[in-house]
Amino acid sequence: MMEVSAMSSDRPHEFTTLISSSLKFRNDTPTTSPDRSFDSDWAPSPSSSSPLEYKGRKQHIHRVQGPHMKSLFWYRGRFHVRMILIRTVMVTLGVAMFLHAAAFLRRSFHVSVPISTGAFPEIFLTNNEVGREVGRELGREVSDEASDEAIEEVRRFRKFVDSFTERETRRRLIPDSMSSLSNLIEARDSLPALLVDADRKKFTIRLTAGFFAERTYVAVEHYAKCEAVEQIQLLWDSGAYSERENERVEEKMKKIGNGKVLVDKRRETTLHDKFELRVEPPTIGVLMLEDENVFLCEALESGFYRWTRHPERILGYEPRFHKENSFQWEYSTYTEAMTANRYSMVLTSSAFVHRDYLSLYTSQLPRSMYNAVVDSNNCEDIAMTLFVSSLTGGKPPLLADYWATQARMKLYSPHAPRRTEKRATRHACVDTFITELQLRNRDRKMYDAELYRGLLTFGDKVEEDKGKYYLPGMKGVDDREIAIRKKVAKWTRKNFKDKLGYMKKTFKGRMIKTGLVHGSKEWNNRFEAHSTDSKNKH
Repeated sequence: MMEVSAMSSDRPHEFTTLISSSLKFRNDTPTTSPDRSFDSDWAPSPSSSSPLEYKGRKQHIHRVQGPHMKSLFWYRGRFHVRMILIRTVMVTLGVAMFLHAAAFLRRSFHVSVPISTGAFPEIFLTNNEVGREVGRELGREVSDEASDEAIEEVRRFRKFVDSFTERETRRRLIPDSMSSLSNLIEARDSLPALLVDADRKKFTIRLTAGFFAERTYVAVEHYAKCEAVEQIQLLWDSGAYSERENERVEEKMKKIGNGKVLVDKRRETTLHDKFELRVEPPTIGVLMLEDENVFLCEALESGFYRWTRHPERILGYEPRFHKENSFQWEYSTYTEAMTANRYSMVLTSSAFVHRDYLSLYTSQLPRSMYNAVVDSNNCEDIAMTLFVSSLTGGKPPLLADYWATQARMKLYSPHAPRRTEKRATRHACVDTFITELQLRNRDRKMYDAELYRGLLTFGDKVEEDKGKYYLPGMKGVDDREIAIRKKVAKWTRKNFKDKLGYMKKTFKGRMIKTGLVHGSKEWNNRFEAHSTDSKNKH
């Protein structure tokens, strides 16, 4: 107001002329497109007498409204679109930061916060004094300089021990070889023993017996005839059978075992017992098996020869997969793995493992993982697979050839209860164990591999997969392996089922005669008729 009054007093004629000229220009401007009145490429209005007059009017508008008004009106139509884009980007960044922060906090408290499915121990408070008292009660005193993690580990172990009332059971579940704290660094520095010539020709089977003795006898009798089997260590839970069956098992093994069977009797076993070596196997290669699935001897030998060239890794027959989600890494079944054509784990119900890894599992597995398997009665296969992956830089296990994974028969018994897999528990196991074993870190992150690469190649690709299938030019290849590979080298998609069926013909006939193959005539006569009679009675 002060500037206007000063101008009007000093130069009233010039100020009046300026205002009148600007008003005149506004009246002459087309109303249909006001924004284009400031465009230098726009032609003057028809009412303009000359281009010079139009140029003068533009100078007037710059003097009155300022040159900055041109850019403001020029971007006026795009202003709202740009603000929407900027706000969308800001909201997206905020949500991403929140998710990462939540995932970081969840990983940070994973060691002390158990899985929420109810299958794992409850959280303990880290109190130094109480922790030392617990440590003294266990006979494992904790020094004054002990960290809260050490105290926490003792408290967890104490509660695990208190869950068992019998003193004999407590002594069995606290082996002296187990470390009170996880020591992954020491485990990674422990290199597995090298294989000698004998270890490349023979392997040991550790067979976990189910709850139906006849099925176990069928599996043992079959595996005892395999040429590459040096010894069969039968894990026998004496608490699951009658006294008569416990006395009979050793006599039965002498008749059908060809002198290869060693019965390892245990009572009230846990899932860890299959990895705990009371008797050291005579070979470095150990095949973990369960009596539910019976494999063809050629299928086991083919996988064994492949494992001997990479003994630092597990080789399995049943692949599984893990999904990396924002809040939780999840467990995927065989069907989901085949659909995604990716895998990262295997089941230890049929897998070759280095003998030294069994000892390291018993002595160096983190206590929280050990307790979780015992309390949930699940996830021991996930624990072993991820544990070995953590020792090999996050590499997934190897797989036997695809045809070998299909060369098996499933034995059935209505008296043998199956262990149900709770998906929520296995999801939590994968997510928790990966954190415990530091498989989320960049330098040791667990990775997956391509699953199906053809009828004769399956799983992660290694050196021998680059050449011909039957390995004619490789040194040190056993003649037995070359013979097996030559037999299946010419299989195609069209004749795969016929060729595999012909290979399994004799083997399948023996299994069917036992009456344990579901759906066969012998099985129907033995079990189906019995179940029908029992239903009619009720």
